[in-house]
Amino acid sequence: MNKVFLFAITILLSTSVCFAQSSPKTMEKSTGLMGVVKTVSSTQVVVTDPAGKDITVNVSDKTVVQDPMGKPAVLTSLTAGQKIMVKYQAAGGVNTALIIKVRS
Repeated sequence: MNKVFLFAITILLSTSVCFAQSSPKTMEKSTGLMGVVKTVSSTQVVVTDPAGKDITVNVSDKTVVQDPMGKPAVLTSLTAGQKIMVKYQAAGGVNTALIIKVRS
């Protein structure tokens, strides 16, 4: 009986922690973008989306860059014409990249 009770309490607590971590107040809204690199600098990437619109995405020290296999890469490895996927946050008219992944 005690084992069943402990198991139930463990499940209940772990479920409540999961819900607490994913509440709308703690989640930050992000947007995805697929396109082609137009330009790259140490502070931003300009991406041309499939409709031909250029979107500027700032890069921070928290931005993760990945190669097509999902392995870590560096921003300087990006070149004009490369296909990429960008997950970014938009706040106050500024787009900040969370993840930039090179597509094959």
